[in-house]
Amino acid sequence: MNIIEKLRAIFESPKPIPQGFYTYHTPENKTPQYRLHLRVEPDGEGVLIVNASTILHLNQTATEMVYNLINGKSDQENARLVASHFKVDPQTCLTDVTLLHHQLEELVTTIDLDPEHQGIFEAHNNVDNLSAPYRLDCYLNGGSLGLKANLKLDDWKNIIKKAYEAGIPHILFCGSEPTEVDYLTDLLAYTEEFGLVSGLVSRGQKLSDSAYVARMIESGLDHLYAVYEPSDPLIQTALQQILPLDLFTCVGLVVREGVDYGPILDSLSKLGANAFSVISPATIADKFALQLTEDISSYELRLINDLPIPVEYHHPTMVDMAITGKESYTELSVSPKGEVYADNTWQEKMGNWLSDSFEDIWSKRKMDE
Repeated sequence: MNIIEKLRAIFESPKPIPQGFYTYHTPENKTPQYRLHLRVEPDGEGVLIVNASTILHLNQTATEMVYNLINGKSDQENARLVASHFKVDPQTCLTDVTLLHHQLEELVTTIDLDPEHQGIFEAHNNVDNLSAPYRLDCYLNGGSLGLKANLKLDDWKNIIKKAYEAGIPHILFCGSEPTEVDYLTDLLAYTEEFGLVSGLVSRGQKLSDSAYVARMIESGLDHLYAVYEPSDPLIQTALQQILPLDLFTCVGLVVREGVDYGPILDSLSKLGANAFSVISPATIADKFALQLTEDISSYELRLINDLPIPVEYHHPTMVDMAITGKESYTELSVSPKGEVYADNTWQEKMGNWLSDSFEDIWSKRKMDE
């Protein structure tokens, strides 16, 4: 190697590992047991799915560590390869590989875990160069959109399979009320077969049926967004049964004027609600939603506002994003007809998931110049 080549080796940025979708299962004689699905982006960052239930966004270094783990490298060899690639201290890399193992073990042994976990090797989340969205929101029925659930079970299975092949790690079932679709548990089980994370947005019509909830969890449901109407005793009963379960649950509080949410927040947090969201009917002024948001913060409870909600509600805090007019394309929405949209405002149609290839759909993104 001449002096020019040596200087180039020192100062050039390391090339990322190959883009793709990789899988791993721990050997039978090793505990704890877990499954990994790793999506490597063009820039070398990654999305890791652990046990089809938790998603981590990884930086380049962590992505390469997981890639080496999947390819059967020992901890020492893994650390040596990463140290050589990124020109860092091998002992520091070995410590990081050990930390990665500890985090994976924590993820598979901790109950009720957030499906979008914040890891110790956090990615930079450059969404302008994604190879695919992080989540696909499947609207099984349309309600006030005037769209009936006219897709058959096999149609939705085809959609889920194409999502897996595209490297989309997270499937969320939503709509006017997805539990009214009689093949929902079949879809959950099919999603689980591919090792993808699955979630559900529901207003509670069947959530009070403990046997039905148990079937959904057994079929692979990883997290739930439960819409809470203060005047609906059914959802209150349902959450009393669901919140103690090993199921990450976000409660979407519907804003109603004149309701004292203090006792509600106190009760739900004691029952084990993992997070809250604030949603409003179109007739409710945003000032009431902002007050409820402040109440949630005063309880030091987690607030989530990036999940889809039933079409007749809206996130007051999403107004600013609508004003910018820019989509991040981290999620796509599929209508009950199979049509693909950039989000659930149904404005930017990108194709049809059943008749168009993912490559054609993804090429329709309107990116900044």
